[in-house]
This record gives sequence, structure tokens and C-alpha cells, in this order.
Amino acid sequence: MRLRNALIGLFMVVSISCDRESADIGTTLKSTTLAGTWQLSETYISPGGVTEWIAVENGFQYTFETNGLFKKTENDGGVQEEGSYRLEEDELFLEFEFEGELTTLGFYLEQTDDTITLSPSFPTFCIEACLYRFTRK
Repeated sequence: MRLRNALIGLFMVVSISCDRESADIGTTLKSTTLAGTWQLSETYISPGGVTEWIAVENGFQYTFETNGLFKKTENDGGVQEEGSYRLEEDELFLEFEFEGELTTLGFYLEQTDDTITLSPSFPTFCIEACLYRFTRK
């Protein structure tokens, strides 16, 4: 009986510790770490089979501000989209006006110091692999 209670207690402590740890990981994706300009540098798009990363020359850019605003520009500086963004766990949501209507696009987001990788999650998603890698400028 004592052993069982001790094991249950240990399990609860470990569970609580894991919850705190995973919550801390989720908070690392903040607008402050995403802030800056990111240029599309590679794509990984599967047509239904094996694929590989393909380099992109002069890819478009996303600029994220710490105040929650973003801008998508072509390499020549022409603005394609601008609006607001929000981060929810491991997803990035972009909200902007398109043809007079508010549009929201969602992407799964993975971030390192120098790169972000996006994969569509809302309203459409990829059945096969489709990843877009951006490098910090």
C-alpha cells in the first residue's frame, strides 16, 4: 500500500514537471523571437513521392513586427499582403484583407535562430509534404 502511494505520488510530481516544461517550450515562440525580416530560401514540396529541399533565388519576404503586424513583400519591395499575425502554440496565423474580405491563413511553424519553416495548416493543409523555409535577413 505504501509503495503504491509512493509510486502514485512520484507519477504526479513527474507529470506536473513535464507539464511545466512543455509550457515553457511553448512560450519560446513569441513575437519578439519572430520579429524581423525572413526571406524564402528553400521549398520542400512533394508531388506524391520522395522529394528534397530546393533552393529559391530572390524569394519573397515576410517582415514581422513585435506589435503583431506583418508585411509580405516581393524581392523588389512591392507589398503583396499586410495585416496582423498571432502565434498560438506551434502555429502562425496571418490575417489580412484580400479582395475586400478579411482572410486568415494558418501555418505550422518551426523556428531556430536563423530559420523558420512554415507548412500550411488553415484553411488548407498539405496531404503530402509542403514546407517553406525562410532565412533571417
